[in-house]
Amino acid sequence: MGGLPTDDKLKKGTINAFRKISFCNFDVSKRNKKIGDTGKD
Repeated sequence: MGGLPTDDKLKKGTINAFRKISFCNFDVSKRNKKIGDTGKD
């Protein structure tokens, strides 16, 4: 591997952040569907 271990850490951090963001978006869309079903917020 060699060269830049910090770059590898950065990539992993970005992937983790992206996963968290997409999970949050998924959670929000699920909530919005529930709200849409009930017709209340």
